[in-house]
Amino acid sequence: MGIAGHFYSSVMSLRNYAFDKDLIKSIKFNKPIISVGNLSMGGTGKTPMVALLIESFQEKGLKVGVVSRGYGGRYKGVDKVKPGAITQYGDEMSMLNERYPDTPIYVCKKRTVAIKELIAKEAVDIVIADDAFQHRYFKRDVDVVLMDSTDARLGVFPSGRLRESLEGLKRADFVVITRSNEINKEGLYQKISPYLKEENIFWAKTTVSNIYSFSGVVAEPLKSSPIVLLSGVGNPESFEKTAKSFSVDFDSHKIFRDHYSYKQDDILKIESANPEASILCTEKDFIKLKNLKLKNKYYYIKINTEILGGSNEFISKVWTSLN
Repeated sequence: MGIAGHFYSSVMSLRNYAFDKDLIKSIKFNKPIISVGNLSMGGTGKTPMVALLIESFQEKGLKVGVVSRGYGGRYKGVDKVKPGAITQYGDEMSMLNERYPDTPIYVCKKRTVAIKELIAKEAVDIVIADDAFQHRYFKRDVDVVLMDSTDARLGVFPSGRLRESLEGLKRADFVVITRSNEINKEGLYQKISPYLKEENIFWAKTTVSNIYSFSGVVAEPLKSSPIVLLSGVGNPESFEKTAKSFSVDFDSHKIFRDHYSYKQDDILKIESANPEASILCTEKDFIKLKNLKLKNKYYYIKINTEILGGSNEFISKVWTSLN
């Protein structure tokens, strides 16, 4: 770790110390709160985990609400996510809103303000706070931390991708290792096991729910050629592996930065270069592409997070921690 890394790590350690000793105050709310976050910068699968929690608690008959920063959104102050306004609220929360239209989602740069607004205006039983592990201005009942098994850069920024050192895992109630079907588990387990009990470490994989046309119809397995992948996500390599796991034999992959807002000119260039191609994207990209003028055949992959061995034990433990 270089000088910059030591400085950044020291600042984060001092900040955490101040919260731990109550030198910086955290607000306690009257609803149970689950924080879903990570140690690293970039995609670890937080949105599919939020989706898993929403579905699991809805099955219990509970009303779930979500708060988020709404990364990439242009909203001001605090706002409730509404359909069809991707640029206003960001792609991830818009995607969740489309999947779960009865789940209220509030966005604000200050998560405490979003929680206050959500609780005041919605009859929710549980609050899920997206990307909130380092946002410690409110108390949470459960901290779920995700780690991407394929990311070997475990140094603190700027030498690696971590927002804080692995020691931060001591604050976590549960750690879920995502994309764990893609690596040898033992090496990563040895690095994180000093910080929490083995029974609170879960392994998860990405599964494909199905491939859909942009009209929402389940598509036949894509066998036509050529097939071009299109994505603007945090881990494009994982998208490639997911496509291959569903027997998609693609020819190329057009990669944009995470949360990229597509323009009509981008589509014209892609289609001009690949006039006969079927275009396959992620569900997050579909949300942003579907209202543009499209000539080619477009499809998207809908994915889920699956806890290895089944989700029941994980959800049961989270539920017990809330109660």
